[in-house]
Amino acid sequence: MDVELTKEQSIKADRLIEKLIETKNQANGSVAYELFDSSDEAIAVCKYLVKIGVVEIVLPTDQDPICIIRATDKASNFIKSGGITKMIIDQKTEKQKKYARESISDEILTLDLRQKRFDSKIGRKIIVASFIIVFLSFLISIITVHFTKTESGDKIQQKERDEIGINTP
Repeated sequence: MDVELTKEQSIKADRLIEKLIETKNQANGSVAYELFDSSDEAIAVCKYLVKIGVVEIVLPTDQDPICIIRATDKASNFIKSGGITKMIIDQKTEKQKKYARESISDEILTLDLRQKRFDSKIGRKIIVASFIIVFLSFLISIITVHFTKTESGDKIQQKERDEIGINTP
C-alpha cells in the first residue's frame, strides 16, 4: 500500500465506514469532512478506502472529489472483522515478524560464515601438522633402521670373526 494511515486516521476511517453503514450505505461527503481535521486528510483516507474496496465514490466533482460516498457490500463484514485499525495492527505485526525472521536469517548466515572461516583455519593447521608428523615419522624410521642395521651388522661381523678365529685389536 502506498499510503499508510496513522492510528488516529484508521480509527476515524472505521467511524466513517460505520456511519456509511448506518445511513444505508450512502452519505454526503460532508460526513467525511466532519470526521477528519482537514479536507485533504479526508480525501486521502477516502481514496485509501476506495483502494481497499470498502468505499465507493459515487459522484466526484472537480470542487469536491468525495461529494457522495457509499459503502460497498463488504464494508459491514470488514468492520465486524476489526476494520482498518485491525488491518494496520496486523500489517505492523507482520512487518515485525518479517524483520525478526530476516534478523534471524542474517544471524544464521553470519554464524555459518564464521564457522566456515574457523573450519578452514583449523583444516589448514591440521594438514600442516599431519605433514610434519609424517616427515618426523619418516626421519625416525630412517634413524631407527640405520642404528638397528649398524648394531646387527657389527654383531654379525663379530660372530663371523669369532667363528673364523680372527681376533680384532
